[in-house]
Amino acid sequence: MKKLLIASIAVVLVGYLGISGIAYVHDKDYAERTVASRAVSSQALGIRAVLDRNACYYCHSRKAVLPNYAKLPGIRELAEHDRQTGLIHFSIDSLYAALESGMPAPEADLAKLETVVSERAMPPKLFRLVHWTTGLSADDRRVLLDSIASQRHTAYATPGVAPEFANEPVQPLPNYLATDANKVALGKQFFNDTRLSVDNTVSCASCHALSTGA
Repeated sequence: MKKLLIASIAVVLVGYLGISGIAYVHDKDYAERTVASRAVSSQALGIRAVLDRNACYYCHSRKAVLPNYAKLPGIRELAEHDRQTGLIHFSIDSLYAALESGMPAPEADLAKLETVVSERAMPPKLFRLVHWTTGLSADDRRVLLDSIASQRHTAYATPGVAPEFANEPVQPLPNYLATDANKVALGKQFFNDTRLSVDNTVSCASCHALSTGA
């Protein structure tokens, strides 16, 4: 019985080390190839390098090519589950496209990335058990947060906003906002339309009464 237990532990350990070794080689190779990826500036390339070095593409990109071990029975289902879960929360593809084109990243993407970097929530600990090269360093966090602040200030900050609010994910409303009467009417219609809910019973107005500011 004791020999069987030792043999079982040895098999699990060899399997773990084997998978982790393959992941290490794959992650390192993928990160090195980032240097040759398209980016409009050295800053953009640095951001892409941080994201790829931490293997964010595993669970947050629809275009990623995963290592061969991800095709193994059991692991394939786990990898697919993690990817689908990750994509629900955040797809990184639009951010990659922005780094290549020079266009500002979507506001929501910047806010999501800022949150996980500030809270040190990514990569998850279980992911890092297999992917040894991942984990945001202090320099990585600085690069990402500085880039987010720069993009937000350039593309999304409300004109004339006070400096202390310039990097807020939710910006103060401008003093004047040009409106289109047709768009306002359409928005009012959508706001009160219950057909936009899953069971056709709830509209935005059901919970958010404009008269109370809720």
